[in-house]
Order: sequence, then C-alpha cells, then structure tokens
Amino acid sequence: MEGKLFARIAPLFDIGVMATARVFIAGCGSGGGSVALQLAMSGIVDFALADHEALEPENVIRHVCGLRYVGQRKVDALADVLRDRNPKINVTTLDTDLLRYDGLDDEVASSTVVVLATDNEPSRYRINESCVKTGTPFVVGRVFTRGIGGEVFAFRPGSGGGTSSNQTIGTASWRTLAVESSAAAVAMETPVTTAVATPGLPRANSSRHRFPEDCRP
Repeated sequence: MEGKLFARIAPLFDIGVMATARVFIAGCGSGGGSVALQLAMSGIVDFALADHEALEPENVIRHVCGLRYVGQRKVDALADVLRDRNPKINVTTLDTDLLRYDGLDDEVASSTVVVLATDNEPSRYRINESCVKTGTPFVVGRVFTRGIGGEVFAFRPGSGGGTSSNQTIGTASWRTLAVESSAAAVAMETPVTTAVATPGLPRANSSRHRFPEDCRP
C-alpha cells in the first residue's frame, strides 16, 4: 500500500525532487500544522516540529489534529497526523520554548527551509535572526486580526530579508509588516493606508509599511 501513496500526484510533479529536504516547522498551531500536512502530502519526509503548547479544545476547529488529540502536546499530535499520511516520514519533535532553546541555530542550520509559524513577535525575531545568521531560507505567514487578510513572504540568503548594513539581524523585514497599534506605527516607518480585500468580507483599511528597496521579499 505504501508504494501507492503518491500514485495520483506522481504524474503531476517529481516528488523525488524534495525527498532530501528537511523542513523545520516553528510553531505547530493551525497555520504550521496545515503547512506541515500539505508538505507531507507533497512528498516531504523529513521534519522538525517545534512548539511548547498542548492542543486545547478551542484549537481543534481550525487545526489538522482532531478532538482525539486534545490534551496532547502539539508536536506529538502533529507528528502522529503526518505519520498517518506517510509512515516513512521522519519527525524530530522539539517540545520547547524556542526563545530559550540553546540548540536553535544548529537546528535551523541543519534544515533546508524554515516555516516560521509562531504567533508572537519575540519568537519571530529570534528565528529570523537565526535564519539570517546561518544562511537558511525561511517562509513567514501571518493572518491579520479577525481574519480580514494576511501576508506571506520569504527570505532567501543573499537575495533580501534584511538591509545590507544589518544582515546579521535581518529584522528590518518585520518592520514592514502590518501593525495594529498607532504607537507601533509611530515607532516604525511612515505608514501607508491601503485597502485589504477578502472574498465575502467588506474592504477594510489596514495600516501597512513600505518596503525599503533592499528589503522587498
């Protein structure tokens, strides 16, 4: 049966291309979990999953892990879901706070790409810093408050993600993300008001920031 798992998608693209890739999922909530599952369904077989929370009932409706996983650690629950799709998947679970994890740089450096799916700014800055330091590509996604929209951008070493004079930190990109408080807007670059449209929802103004020319994703 295992030999037939990818029979339907094999004609669409070469799943072997990604066979040696290792993906580090930082944050195993609804976003990180969904990305991990889609990658597993596309042929990725080597994952590192990092999160330090348990799955709660209020998480389930949006999460790839169902009710039977409530109370389990998110990394363990997600690992089980991935292996259920493909038993050959290799998973390293990190049930830890990444802000206090001494091995973060090594974990990032050993990965082909990092999916940054945490839900707080300090961890995003820390992982951003580690990826720039180790020269590891990463992809970031976030949803705006109340789901009125969102954004995704990628960092590729040598192609952007931080200003040329500040590559060791690379946090300039974060200053371009939408902000939700006027205090943060004043502290950052001059905001530009744009309209964000989502099907089925009214258009809403969102305070955003211009990308410096050398920071565009």
